[in-house]
Amino acid sequence: MHRRLRYSRQDPGRVSVPNLLRRDPTALDPGRRVGKRLRGAALLAVVALVAGCTAEAGGSPSAQATGASTTPAAPFAACDGLTAVPPDAGRDTAGADAPGGGPTQPPRPLPAVELNCFAGGPAVQVSAVRGPALINLWASWCSPCRRELPVFERYARRAAGQVHVVGVDTKDDREVAEDLVRELGITFPTLYDREQRLLFAMSRTALPVTLFVDRSGQVRFVYAAEALDEPTLARYAKQYLGVVVP
Repeated sequence: MHRRLRYSRQDPGRVSVPNLLRRDPTALDPGRRVGKRLRGAALLAVVALVAGCTAEAGGSPSAQATGASTTPAAPFAACDGLTAVPPDAGRDTAGADAPGGGPTQPPRPLPAVELNCFAGGPAVQVSAVRGPALINLWASWCSPCRRELPVFERYARRAAGQVHVVGVDTKDDREVAEDLVRELGITFPTLYDREQRLLFAMSRTALPVTLFVDRSGQVRFVYAAEALDEPTLARYAKQYLGVVVP
């Protein structure tokens, strides 16, 4: 809205300074006006950080639904082969109890959700993915996700050929996600789920979430707590998928 200014009766071309100052004390001090804007922007940034990793709070306002990035392609591997059992997977011992036991959940099939591969190529039908597989739902705005992504990358390298490690970038800005994976050195295949379809299909609303999937495409365990560390990830992979990696 434009400010209405009172003009001097003696000179109609001049603004009445006292009247302008009564409306806005910072009008003649650009430094104060800029300072007010910066303080307001800083407050908004703090509020955004406190919002946490719920899907409702996490999405970037500039997120792109499907648009191609203008930056070089992210270093993710292709998604070919995710619908086949890993070539070096051992015998199926999914569900075998690991030392110390752990929480149990009834198996359920992967949801029938089709998602684009971040690296390009044909879309992937999630329900067709075959394990042993770890499907990690993450986003660049999620602090626990950022902490555990390197854990999954190291596990993926150690378990290459034995376990599919698959990321699902959820309600995220593609370019911001690409910047993050370059920074962290993430290379495992990743799907893009701007609309959070897989998250909602698993009856979840917050990130991160990890699905432990057996070779028949059944979800043996859903982990949705604090960021996973390497010993915990290895323990759950052994317990729910029967996988032991060096």
